[in-house]
Amino acid sequence: MQKKVYHGSSEIVRNPDLDHSRIDLDFGAGFYLTEDIEMAKKWACNKKKSVLNLYAANFSELNVYELKPTKEWLHFVIENRNGYEIDLDYENYDVVVGPVADDKMFRTISDYEDGYISVEEAIKLWI
Repeated sequence: MQKKVYHGSSEIVRNPDLDHSRIDLDFGAGFYLTEDIEMAKKWACNKKKSVLNLYAANFSELNVYELKPTKEWLHFVIENRNGYEIDLDYENYDVVVGPVADDKMFRTISDYEDGYISVEEAIKLWI
């Protein structure tokens, strides 16, 4: 089954690749897509020129790992953002799916890492 997915960028991306990816993003190096057009617009508006790329994607034959907002997800995001070694062997997956931490999550992650709030409180603040 095909889904509409979006990628916010500064250019039209006809052939997605990993050559332009950063490693310090929530899910590490990758080509980030979303079904949420508003999220893709936010990604695009952070650029000098805003382009919203639309794709039809079929993930049914891919090896997909889905993260839920849990301690595993929070630690995965923190490890990727900080360049730590990742516990999850995600390289065996074609696609990693899960919530992306938004701008308000930066403070929450910092408070969690500094020991001011628990993992449960951090996740509750995000959801």
